[in-house]
Amino acid sequence: MDVLKQTGAQWIWLPQADEAINQYAEFRQEFTLDEKDAEGGTLYISADTEYAAWLNGRLIGFNQYDDYPWRKAYDTLDASGLLHKGRNTLRVLAYHQGRNSFQYIKGTPGLIFALKAGSAAVVSGDGTLCGESPNYRSGDMETVSPQLQFTFHYDARQDAIEWSNAAVIPSMAGVELYPRPNKKLLLGEPAAGRVTAQGCFRMAQEDAPTTAARMQCDYLSARVAREVFIEVPPEGPAFPCGGLRLAAPPEGDDGTYLVVDLGMEEAGLFHIDIDAGAGAAVDVSYGEHLDDLRVRARIGGRNFAFSYVCREGRQQFTHWFKRIAGRYVELHIRPQNGPVTLYYAGMMPVSYPLEARGNFACGDRLFNRIHDVSARTLSLCMHEHYEDTPWREQAQYAMDSRNQALCGYYCFGEYDFPEAAFTLFTENIGEDGFMEICAPARDRITIPVFSMAWVMAVRDLVLFSGRLETARRLMPHVIRLLDGFLSRVEGGLMQTPWGDRYWNYYEWADGLDDSMIFINPSDHDRGRLDAPLNLFLC
Repeated sequence: MDVLKQTGAQWIWLPQADEAINQYAEFRQEFTLDEKDAEGGTLYISADTEYAAWLNGRLIGFNQYDDYPWRKAYDTLDASGLLHKGRNTLRVLAYHQGRNSFQYIKGTPGLIFALKAGSAAVVSGDGTLCGESPNYRSGDMETVSPQLQFTFHYDARQDAIEWSNAAVIPSMAGVELYPRPNKKLLLGEPAAGRVTAQGCFRMAQEDAPTTAARMQCDYLSARVAREVFIEVPPEGPAFPCGGLRLAAPPEGDDGTYLVVDLGMEEAGLFHIDIDAGAGAAVDVSYGEHLDDLRVRARIGGRNFAFSYVCREGRQQFTHWFKRIAGRYVELHIRPQNGPVTLYYAGMMPVSYPLEARGNFACGDRLFNRIHDVSARTLSLCMHEHYEDTPWREQAQYAMDSRNQALCGYYCFGEYDFPEAAFTLFTENIGEDGFMEICAPARDRITIPVFSMAWVMAVRDLVLFSGRLETARRLMPHVIRLLDGFLSRVEGGLMQTPWGDRYWNYYEWADGLDDSMIFINPSDHDRGRLDAPLNLFLC
């Protein structure tokens, strides 16, 4: 039996008749400890979909491992130094996505935790207080991308929570719980950044349907730094700093825009430290280039932007539930009820613990630089699992992750991460014998050849790590896939899977990307034979 169920902890959520999507919920548990029990403790916690937890006002952990609704990982968090004699408070802010994406399969909203401290055990149940977050906008709204789902809007002025007792979720009693299979992510200090462009703006579409659409259409008028900031530090407007006080925007303009250059690609949590009047609005976008002379907030139907509304005074905010990525962050600040001073805006890097065990050096500085940038790029694409991109999708594809793992064996010599990543795919094999397009995910399409790449990835892992037990554990899934492939062989060749579900993609090149599936999949050739598919099978 897992440690959470041994304590009597129960899955809980808000008492509500209907499941909500994109929902933020607050949970609070107060408890008393004697001096001996307060010397140390351990918090075990799991959530559908994400969580951030504080003990007595201090962060103890965040970031749920990407998993499946029927089998969920729990985190083991050290509470040493966070407890004290007498009254203690555990606070959890939890998030339920409730809609399929490329890292998440729709499950039941739920949170479960158990705090063990000496002889005391504090567990989730109907005695836990809860309430929907008044700050975050919950419910249906614009998405970052189909692969990532919802962006967010936060209003710091709202602080009154309607507390009630949590509801126990009986349907989740049968969920299998297991320890997180790889290391917890590391939270870094805010990345240093420099304001590389500034000026005033006017809104062209105040009623734009999304924050990203509004930012993309705002009229920008560049200004030198001394026209935007009350005082410009000798080293220029850069973070960290003692505060950049914004001059009031000229009459007729709506506010001030700033473009922050973090100096390099980063992946992490948005963080802002600002002093403003209540109601000051900050629209934020993030991206990887300035080809538009601004951060490109909206690309097709994708929205790389969100909004934050200030309360009165100095305040700090971190969005704990969805990473952003890029080199640049753009802010459109509309002051309200007083001046604005910006102390920081950017990212707190989040990374998987890695050690650079491999080494490359040659007489060509460019080659050395290419190696260093490539190794860093790989690390930026490793969080809960491998990611095709930390910016747009954060999704694990079997082909992409096989290539990433191969490079990682040389760079980092780390095997727990790829083993956990490739194991995720075993829960994701469809009735037709092919894996879903990503893991964990549910989508209408799959890429057949990627299931073959997964078999090759397992082989690579065993050869590089020597983990024969891993091979034995995964071998039944390998055989199941191979049986499915071979069942489609006719006349010595495997028939190309046909139908709306199958994207027979091999490479982004003419004739190999199978782009017709997105135009008119019903016209796909029946009985087609693809050389790449058969070569992968061989």
